Amino acid sequence: LISAASDPQYIEVCRTYAEGRGDELILIPTRDGLTDLEALRELLQVPTAGVFIPQVNFFGQIEDSEAQAAVIHEAKALFVMGVNPIASAILQSAGEAGADIAVAEGQPLGLPLSFGGPYIGLMACREKLLRQMPGRIVGQTTDRDGKRAFVLTLQTREQHIRREKASSNICTNQALCALTTTVYMAALGKQGLQEVAEQCVSKAHYLQ
Repeated sequence: LISAASDPQYIEVCRTYAEGRGDELILIPTRDGLTDLEALRELLQVPTAGVFIPQVNFFGQIEDSEAQAAVIHEAKALFVMGVNPIASAILQSAGEAGADIAVAEGQPLGLPLSFGGPYIGLMACREKLLRQMPGRIVGQTTDRDGKRAFVLTLQTREQHIRREKASSNICTNQALCALTTTVYMAALGKQGLQEVAEQCVSKAHYLQ
């Protein structure tokens, strides 16, 4: 299931993947600019693999993610939340809201528009789903001097070990995008990201 309050491009991409796999993709209708919770409850009466709902949605509305998570988990389905990384600086996190998987377009984190790319996809999940994730996984550890350090972990999933069976296939270009977003977030810090998010809200309502 995917909310009709999602970006139309997201819906089209999901439809393309669903058709290729032979899966059924169903749109959850909206009511007053929000995902219709009762319609979602009704659609979940049949076995469902997962539900995608964005936060903030395509219409600029803030969804009731906690209520959605409760309905979705009651039906034994996975809750996939699409998040805006800047909005996440001031909103409840996907994990706190009850999402099993969070996905985002990382372009707002310091990447130029560049006529359509390259951009960077962000993904997080519950620990029980970790080994099924595509992409590289970076873990936190300490170096020989006891300082905080970051390393690639769970590398048995990577292409240099599993070859064609790998669930991770990341090129140098994506690593450069990841580095750019890391520098952007480090430069702004937690407070800086919150200020950017607050300015976005303020300027979006300036002409009202």
